[in-house]
Amino acid sequence: MKMKTFIGATFHDDYNTRKVDDFRRRFDPKYESQKILHMSLFSPFWIEDNEFYEMTEVIEDEIDNFFFEQSNFLNLTFTGLDCHKANGSEILYLKPMMEENLTHCIESMHSIVQTFIHEPQFKTKVGKSFLPLGRFLDHHQLQTAIEFCQNELTFPLNMRVKSISIFTKRNGFWIEKERVKQFDNNINNHFLQTSSAYL
Repeated sequence: MKMKTFIGATFHDDYNTRKVDDFRRRFDPKYESQKILHMSLFSPFWIEDNEFYEMTEVIEDEIDNFFFEQSNFLNLTFTGLDCHKANGSEILYLKPMMEENLTHCIESMHSIVQTFIHEPQFKTKVGKSFLPLGRFLDHHQLQTAIEFCQNELTFPLNMRVKSISIFTKRNGFWIEKERVKQFDNNINNHFLQTSSAYL
């Protein structure tokens, strides 16, 4: 049996994440089915139940290779707003500025995922990562939401990553099934560890 899955970054609770999450609550009709604030790192995919944990272990090892020499801290900067059309609606989203190391990590995770997808029709592309804020059928509603967002958010917008997690869909709701990498909540630890490397 297959399960629908995606890999995403979650965020620590702070002023910026609460503002973004409040915006999602007001403007994203899918909010109730995916309440955890996250940014999908590439398109959702289907995987056999009995291969899920093997895939998880391989991905966890791969992530550690990318972040082994880096302190346990990851920050994402969003540079502004953009939108695109999908399935008849317009999606408003935050545009991330991706660090090179994270970009390569995403590409590597995607390659691993492809080895666990055995049917060609279920293969996925990396695509581009973004954080959806709302979905709109009416262009006027979209413009109103953009004005709200521009008044409430200041760019560049920094958000601290809490984890890289694997989500699965159950009964119409996305749940965080496995955390494959946890990041530090304390920004000061990042600077202390970085400084100590040069002492």
